[in-house]
Amino acid sequence: MGGENPEKVQDALYRIAELASAAQDMEEFYRAIYKIVGELTEAESCFIALYDEDRGLISFPFYVDPVDPRPLDPHQWYEFGLGEARGVTAYVIRTGKPQRIPEDRLKELVEQGEVELLGKAAEDWLGVPLRSDERTVGVLAVASYAEGFRYSDQDEDLLGFVGQHIGAALSRARAIEETRQRNAELALINSVQSALAGELEMQAIYDVVGDKIQEIFDAQGTAIAVLDEAAALVSFPYLVERGERLRPEPVPFTAGFTKHVLETGEPLLINENMTEEAERHGAYVVAGEMPKSLLWVPLKTGGRANGVISLDNFDREHAFDEADVRLLTTLAGSLSVALENARLVHETRQRNAELALINSVQEALAGELEMQAIYDVVGDKIQEIFDAQVVDIGIYEEASG
Repeated sequence: MGGENPEKVQDALYRIAELASAAQDMEEFYRAIYKIVGELTEAESCFIALYDEDRGLISFPFYVDPVDPRPLDPHQWYEFGLGEARGVTAYVIRTGKPQRIPEDRLKELVEQGEVELLGKAAEDWLGVPLRSDERTVGVLAVASYAEGFRYSDQDEDLLGFVGQHIGAALSRARAIEETRQRNAELALINSVQSALAGELEMQAIYDVVGDKIQEIFDAQGTAIAVLDEAAALVSFPYLVERGERLRPEPVPFTAGFTKHVLETGEPLLINENMTEEAERHGAYVVAGEMPKSLLWVPLKTGGRANGVISLDNFDREHAFDEADVRLLTTLAGSLSVALENARLVHETRQRNAELALINSVQEALAGELEMQAIYDVVGDKIQEIFDAQVVDIGIYEEASG
């Protein structure tokens, strides 16, 4: 490429710094970075990888390659050193420095066991670590399939230099995105709590929370299940699959994901290998189809789990992440509090009604001396309040049998 125009480079750095706060979401940030990099060097193929050093995971949120358009799930994280995290990207992270890897060099690295060949080999490949606060936070890579093409030393130096600024901007952009997401979560939680504040009917409470969950999560199945411990049955006051409201009969509380969540009292997140996981948990489908991703969290009352909220995605794996776990757990807490408040209010109302009834009967009996009149007063009052078509007061005369 030769020497790069300093003004052009300075303009690129300025635009990268601006992107951190100007981009409305991370997808927009990645595409803008791709455009800037494409102005500085050959970027027929380009991808941005994220590296979570604490968890030892890599993800590929941005990937452009017209020759090898392998679909990489932007939400999936790969364990470092396995699968998609065994290629040249992981090699850049391991070495901690820029790497130029033309096709012949790639073959050497594969033979040495340093990397695995993932997809189609490019004519030349250049990857640089993205660093922020002295930590590697990702990798920026470009590649070309043009026959005989080679990146130069200047390309490597330039991309390495620009990559430092991209790393810092990337960390800021992700922090801003997380703040936006947290604010959106708080607004959602407040809206749910406001809707629940004056609601005392149990089914209405389930509907408020279930409908809101339907709106915000990437799930085709949403359920709220409640355990009747005495009957050993699980009922579903709220169940929607692919937009259809279902009302299945209660099912035995024997095994499955529900039993696991209720017994552990912890969220359950499964993003792949669903058939094997279902067999391991003894799970079965109540209605509809087996999900490809699921997130279930417990509903707790008095510290005990007595229900679950479940999200199922039937279309793809890795549909849910830790942010979804956090948000759904918070919403489950709001639902649990609302249900407990409603139960206490209902119990108080019922007790007050019982006391009022007892008082009214006692008042009616206070001055009554005729036996038949006493029976009539009590019988008529029982007729008013119980769900019975027949009311009988029988007297046993012991002497005559």
